[in-house]
Amino acid sequence: MTTDADQAIWLAGLIARSIASIELSPGLTIEVEDDPKQWIQVIIESDDITQNVNGYILNYPYRQHSIEPLEKLTETGLIPPPDTRIDAWEAGGFARLWIRPDVPLVGLAHFAIDILKKIIGADDSAELTVRIEYGF
Repeated sequence: MTTDADQAIWLAGLIARSIASIELSPGLTIEVEDDPKQWIQVIIESDDITQNVNGYILNYPYRQHSIEPLEKLTETGLIPPPDTRIDAWEAGGFARLWIRPDVPLVGLAHFAIDILKKIIGADDSAELTVRIEYGF
């Protein structure tokens, strides 16, 4: 059985690998293996000139929720990394959170997994699949 810590370390490695090709505007789509309606994306924002990471966007479905996303995180006991802010959201639609660029990647991965489980509703034992995509 894979633990959350194992999944977070694995996911952090994939994020780091994506950063290595930052000039291609990478992002990761993380899905529950048996339920593609349960997903979250980690999109790497970069500066076009220096190719430095400017932050991370967590994009995810927000279909069953109508309150502001940061309030929902607090309601479920999740504590976002410092300075996390809402990039965009639509009640009953989607949420996009901006995470600052100096967040440790394992912490970012844990936070994404926590959102997948506590906000989106993935089962604690869900197997995850990840696609690294380009052009975000």
